[in-house]
Amino acid sequence: MRLVDLAATAAFVFAAACSAPPSKLASLATPPSAMPSGESWPGVYHGNLFGELHLEAGAQPGSLVGVWADGTEWGEIAGTSVGIEFHFTWTSSSISSRSGCGGEGRSSGKGYALYASTGHGGTDLNGEIGERDKDEVGLKWTATKQAVLPADIATFRNSVRASIDRRAEYESAHVLPRCSPRHTPWRK
Repeated sequence: MRLVDLAATAAFVFAAACSAPPSKLASLATPPSAMPSGESWPGVYHGNLFGELHLEAGAQPGSLVGVWADGTEWGEIAGTSVGIEFHFTWTSSSISSRSGCGGEGRSSGKGYALYASTGHGGTDLNGEIGERDKDEVGLKWTATKQAVLPADIATFRNSVRASIDRRAEYESAHVLPRCSPRHTPWRK
């Protein structure tokens, strides 16, 4: 009987030691604060992690979708907003076809943002993105909404694709190192 207990305890300790760490999720106010009167999430934002972000309302109520680019990477963002809170998933791909040894430099993760009016007609987003796929927190993200620029995902996506095509043409015409380190500004 004692040997069975010892074996069960050892199996439990081994399983706990080998399991992945739990996800880190944002601990925000419950319930979320309401969106300020006359304000909405859709728009163009400029920030420290996602560069230029075009964010539009999604097909479902409260859903948001967007496309972002920062000059070296581009990606998509999608999630759900409730009041001033936006919880999302993001993807990232290298603009250079040679980054990451063949252009397969892709990453993804989760994050959150809080919408805040500055009181001077401006809007800031403050949030975080996770450093692992399962985490929602870890690296600080801030962005400012551009008051005069309406979001236009289709046009912006086409502009990013044209930039990628131009970059690929340049890289194929010039001898560049095949496996340059992948630039990801928010990765350590």
